[in-house]
Amino acid sequence: MHRRGSSAFFFPPEEISMRSLCLAVVLSCLVWVPASLGFEPPRLGVKLSSDQASQLAKLALDGLHREYPNKPSNVLTSEASLISPKQMHPAFYGCFDWHSSVHGHWMLVRLLKVQPQHDRAAESRQKLAVSLTKANLQIEADYFNEKENRSFERMYGWAWLLRLAEELGAWEDPQGKEWRENLRPLENKIVELIEGYLPRLKQPIRTGVHPDTAFALGQVLDYSRAVKNQSLETLVLQHGRAYFESDRQYNDAYEPSGEDFFSSSLNEADFMRRVLPAESFAEWLDRFLPSLKGSSSRLMTPVEVSDVSDGKLVHLAGLDLSRAWTLQSIAMALPEKDSRRSLLAASASKHTEVGLRYVFSGKYEGEHWLGTFATYALTDVAVPKESLSLPVAESVSLYAYEAKSDDPRFAKFNPRLAPKRSDFSLKKGDRLALVGDSITEQKMYSRMIETYLTVCHPELELTVRQYGWSGEKADGFLRRMDRDCLRFSPTVATICYGMNDARYRPYDDNNGDIYRDNTTEIVRRFKGAGVRPIVGSPGCAGKLAEWVKSRAGTLDEHNLHLCALRDIGLEVARDERVPFADIFWPMYQSHITAPDRYSGEGKPPYEVAGKDGIHPGWAGQVIMAYAFLKAMGLEGDLGTFEYDFANGETRSSPGHEIVSSADGKIKIRSHRYPFCAEGPIDQDNSIRSGMSLVPFQKELNRFAIKISHGKAPRYRVTWGKESKEYTLEQLTEGILLADEFPTNPFSPYFAKVDQAVLAKQTYETKQVKQIFHGKEAKDNFEQAVEQTERERTPLADAIRVAMVPVEHEIEIVALPTSL
Repeated sequence: MHRRGSSAFFFPPEEISMRSLCLAVVLSCLVWVPASLGFEPPRLGVKLSSDQASQLAKLALDGLHREYPNKPSNVLTSEASLISPKQMHPAFYGCFDWHSSVHGHWMLVRLLKVQPQHDRAAESRQKLAVSLTKANLQIEADYFNEKENRSFERMYGWAWLLRLAEELGAWEDPQGKEWRENLRPLENKIVELIEGYLPRLKQPIRTGVHPDTAFALGQVLDYSRAVKNQSLETLVLQHGRAYFESDRQYNDAYEPSGEDFFSSSLNEADFMRRVLPAESFAEWLDRFLPSLKGSSSRLMTPVEVSDVSDGKLVHLAGLDLSRAWTLQSIAMALPEKDSRRSLLAASASKHTEVGLRYVFSGKYEGEHWLGTFATYALTDVAVPKESLSLPVAESVSLYAYEAKSDDPRFAKFNPRLAPKRSDFSLKKGDRLALVGDSITEQKMYSRMIETYLTVCHPELELTVRQYGWSGEKADGFLRRMDRDCLRFSPTVATICYGMNDARYRPYDDNNGDIYRDNTTEIVRRFKGAGVRPIVGSPGCAGKLAEWVKSRAGTLDEHNLHLCALRDIGLEVARDERVPFADIFWPMYQSHITAPDRYSGEGKPPYEVAGKDGIHPGWAGQVIMAYAFLKAMGLEGDLGTFEYDFANGETRSSPGHEIVSSADGKIKIRSHRYPFCAEGPIDQDNSIRSGMSLVPFQKELNRFAIKISHGKAPRYRVTWGKESKEYTLEQLTEGILLADEFPTNPFSPYFAKVDQAVLAKQTYETKQVKQIFHGKEAKDNFEQAVEQTERERTPLADAIRVAMVPVEHEIEIVALPTSL
């Protein structure tokens, strides 16, 4: 006998009593669990595999054109109404009832978009083509012209029909476009019915089954925004807010009812997250569902199904899945630092796991519709698009692309859209591992990251180890990650491979699959060890690698290969719910545009990807450091000093002490540094120049001075030995000191920390490459580790010793008005 969460167990014969035997039989009837699905079960937040998509599609295909059993739900007005389901609804007669047929069609379209080549893709297209003909859909539209039919499937079936229209409208597929056009008469009829119904619905319908108003309104709102139907959107918002915005203190003790497939309260919250900004939504949720602040809420606990063959009782499996998508969406709509996000996301995963146990039951009572609920949850249909950020959720649409200029040099490149922000956050005491190939071993971007974290965010008290290995591919690190890396128990890791994985030749699917598999395995092994990984893309190539004898193809083909691996890394990050650091696309854009920007007679060429075209100099390395630091969720507010000319006082942000402030002179003692970047602005071997290629200063290095109550039109600001002039408007808004004053009072102190970081990372290369993989370790590995750690420790201590408070002075002097 199989039990949920455990394997079969047996009692010794002498312990079996009639009572225990009867109890075992009863339990086996109450709790059904499939013995084996025959394939890996899907997981929330992980992209469906081709096999999983195929298995889900089978559920819809088995019922799509199955006419009986059938529940027509139509009003009989005469004997002429006694016609077969197929005659009445030539497009949507299968799957037991009209709404199940509609969302079964939606499900097949959705799966074709997620996995276009799954094993049942051709069959799906064939059956969709049979249903979604112009003639069939016109008959479906005409059905609603009869007075008695105007409330048919209101509003649950209507909502699914509009979801189907939206899905087809967002599909760049010739067949899909044809079906979309065929659907328009029925789509327009449904919109007309909704516009006539909502003004007459004075109170919402709150229920755990089909008529629930909140679910339908959420779908209609998504549709109206997708097709840009502003009048419909306004109508839904007006009535939805009237129905739900003033709700308070919902008692979740009465959920669920015994045949629910929705949580009325969570549907309501899922609608309101579409309506309110994050902060306002969080406040509304506090008032409406205060129980969601703790995991003890009944809404957070999955439910079991006692009989999957009962068409009503199996509704509870759908409840688990609909709760999963509402909990996930609610979590992602909350502000990033809201503690409920992790609770709700964890509960969503549990609900998905429980609900999926019943999807493939072999019982038509559930299988004809549960696959749709599973597909809805597993393909992020309900995820707030504006809140899609890693790692809580899948970041962006699988079908969106990065913007690019009309420059013909970009014409061949269409990289997938990467997340623009990350809700990842570093924790105090994190141990960071920087993993990669020879570009990591250069100790440039890796050094920038460690120095930045040390001086700009000392409150985090992070430690860092660098694991670059020249010539390495992702599979090489897999072979050594336990020995070299995991033994030191990192808590965060950046992964940067792809340049060597591209093998310096044009792209092919086999190579892409190898890179995907190896990168996925690295991520999963890190996660299994309690490490929070960040997937980085490769950079771009500026030249063909002349030293690689087996290279083949053109430079464009090499970069297209790297771009493809970048997109694969993005997919791995999305599937594994971890952050993604996009290096390729900003580096390639700078590779094209920076030489024009910084050209000039007698100047050497500006080469973002490095002199050899593969190993970037400082300009390219800044792009890499920026990408990873942004993926770590760092904000960059390092210090703001506001001088008030009215009273001579200065306010400062945390990490700084105002020693004195008077007559425009501010003396400060800082425990946090800005990132100091000296050097020419127009040369590729300069960190300062690299910072001009990405918004590093603006987003990661905000160390600012601003004034209030100033009256003079211009001022001179002196910081250290340098002075510059600014307008009143500029200083009122604030200027970024480290950007304006590349050489400043922090520069010598910053340099000492940076050199200490370089010395430590240089030793880490020796420790791993020469000793851990050399004779000493072969003779006695543990002794080699112990010895090298003794040598590394003072180098790590030297970084902390070098990081000392800095006293500095800023002087602001009003300049006389010129006559």
